[in-house]
Amino acid sequence: MLEADVAPETADVWPPARMQRLLELPLPQGNTEGMAAAIRPLCIELAALADRAREQQGDELLKTSEKSADLLIAIADRVPDASLAEAIRLQATALSKPAARRDAACRTAALSTAEFTLWCGPLATWYGKSRELFHSVLLCERSPDLCTYVSDLDNTLRAPIDGLNGVLASELSLGDLPSFVVGQLLACGGEANTAPKHFSYFLPEDLGVGRTRTPEMTVVFANVYLARYKHISAPASRAVLTWSDLPDDELDALRLLLLWFRGHDTAHAFRSHETDYRALRKALGAEGSVVLQEALVDVLGLLAALSVADKGWLGMTPSRVASVFLAEMLGYLRRGVAWFPDSGAAAVQLAFLLEHGAVALDAQGRLSWDLDQFRDGLLILARYLVRGVLQGDVGLARDGLDRYLERPPADAKLFIDSLRPRLQSLPTSFSYCVRH
Repeated sequence: MLEADVAPETADVWPPARMQRLLELPLPQGNTEGMAAAIRPLCIELAALADRAREQQGDELLKTSEKSADLLIAIADRVPDASLAEAIRLQATALSKPAARRDAACRTAALSTAEFTLWCGPLATWYGKSRELFHSVLLCERSPDLCTYVSDLDNTLRAPIDGLNGVLASELSLGDLPSFVVGQLLACGGEANTAPKHFSYFLPEDLGVGRTRTPEMTVVFANVYLARYKHISAPASRAVLTWSDLPDDELDALRLLLLWFRGHDTAHAFRSHETDYRALRKALGAEGSVVLQEALVDVLGLLAALSVADKGWLGMTPSRVASVFLAEMLGYLRRGVAWFPDSGAAAVQLAFLLEHGAVALDAQGRLSWDLDQFRDGLLILARYLVRGVLQGDVGLARDGLDRYLERPPADAKLFIDSLRPRLQSLPTSFSYCVRH
């Protein structure tokens, strides 16, 4: 375990270093017979240049950019997939000609079936840290077995997602869904290599080109996601919950995580004819709006995942799905509620569920729950958030943010405030270690 002792004003560790504990996480070499492993040494060089670029200016930065472009061209020359090679060459061009970045980003996001995803260029960081884009490098090798699982999962989720209107007594429509690529992060540099680490990115949105009409892709780093669960969420659950039904097998855990997260990802596409995110943003501020949106899609994704588990798909059970969700909720709360929209969303969920008796605190300050009561509370919370976020009741949304996040009930505040000292031995994020 590495204690982060970097000053909070530096870009390496955010939020303030005193809140951080970083666990060293080795990045794998990848499939030794695959193309990603073949280009990985060049990508590691590219990532090292990106790390140095964060401290450079003027001519020094220009030379680093030129070296990066040369490496990208060398990588593209080794790639037999013509579309993927062209996207990489466009990234090289965009380093010196920013006008080409939109095309490079959109081409990269469209390649959901490629053997790997490589990005070298501007990338969004944490919203609370900065609204700016910073240079980053990412290499993710696609995991065919996990992508096949997600494809099967999409078919399995369709009926539960469609059925949400019935259980919510709502009339929501579902827009286009992004492709969902799961793989192993093999190399990382620049802003993406600072703490805390992301386990997923949304392309091309996070590449700084905004919403487009081109195909979108969610890319998930399975190795980072599973490590976060193993070292943060699951231990937090064991320390704080009175009981849980977490799986012992790592693949089972990863499948459950992906089930819920794909449900979450899908729920972002829900709209009603009353949905007005501009009005919500104006009333709540950008961060408040995102907090409630994340709280909503978390819950909708969980309801869909529970419906999948009700059918016993791949041996899954509702108690196991709920246990993984609660563990992840605690993992987000461990980070610090004020700094991240996902953590704020977790705080809203916890406070609401406590108030409605879906979870409770025992005499030792541990969180207890009953599956049936928990599911009943989720439905009430989902209906509440659908009204405030998707059905235009901005007053209700404002009240919810105030009541459950900014001025939460005493028991919720006491529990959340107790988490940092209780879980101080757990990491908050990772420091990547690259083995050559």
